Amino acid sequence: MDDLLRHAAEEGHAWAMQRLAGLLIEDGIELDDDPELFEEGESWLRRAADAGDKHANLLLPNLLERLGKTEDAADILQQRATTDDQEVLLDVADQLMHLGHHDEANEVLRRLTAAGKPQAPVRLAHVLRQAGQLEQAEVLLRQTAAEDLHALVELARMLAKTGRTAEAEQLMRGVVQPTTEVLSALADVLEKDGRAKEADRVLRDACLAGADLIELEFSLQGTEAEQLRRYGLEPDGRTAAPWRAPEPTPKARTAVNENLPFAEWFGLPYPRYSERGP
Repeated sequence: MDDLLRHAAEEGHAWAMQRLAGLLIEDGIELDDDPELFEEGESWLRRAADAGDKHANLLLPNLLERLGKTEDAADILQQRATTDDQEVLLDVADQLMHLGHHDEANEVLRRLTAAGKPQAPVRLAHVLRQAGQLEQAEVLLRQTAAEDLHALVELARMLAKTGRTAEAEQLMRGVVQPTTEVLSALADVLEKDGRAKEADRVLRDACLAGADLIELEFSLQGTEAEQLRRYGLEPDGRTAAPWRAPEPTPKARTAVNENLPFAEWFGLPYPRYSERGP
């Protein structure tokens, strides 16, 4: 298989180049990060990316970072940032942030925000907060919260963290059809406001609506957390109690016809007669 892949790669097939690079990198990992295999894998991955293979374009920055070539990885990402594909740009921004290139990530996210890409304002606000620009992050979220539910939730969480729980609660309760994300954020706001019982109720509502139980489990203490993990929630939101299926009620048996007639096994009508004579 490797020989066939190598032959196809040498013939210029982009998919074969990318797949061969993946196999070489996997072998390199198994052989305690063999540098020669990594180098050859990088070479084929670069060629696959140059040939237009999308998967290779996604993998190449990650490989370069693993090899300690972070600046090369950043250069590749900035080349990819020239595209108009918004999904690619979101991935580029995330990887740039991971590499610590916050200014470049900021620029990409601003383009996406201006283009109306959902989730971009939230990620841009995160970059701004990391840079210590809290006011700019809040302004951005307020500008986009009316049309982006993720931005509204992030704004509420940000307000709660800075002690403005009343405004944060108002924002979350103002959502006409609250999602699990909204309910979870509201529970977080109530918790920060010192209203633990209300927060618990809202968090249970979020779980009943489809949110993961893990957040509720973390908020519980003692045996109830284990009980929730094992038995879940009742329809009214209470932690389900341990239960056991009832034992089947034994059928009454009589001396007359203790064994079902053959025909009754197949659901056919069959008159019952005493096995004893008259």
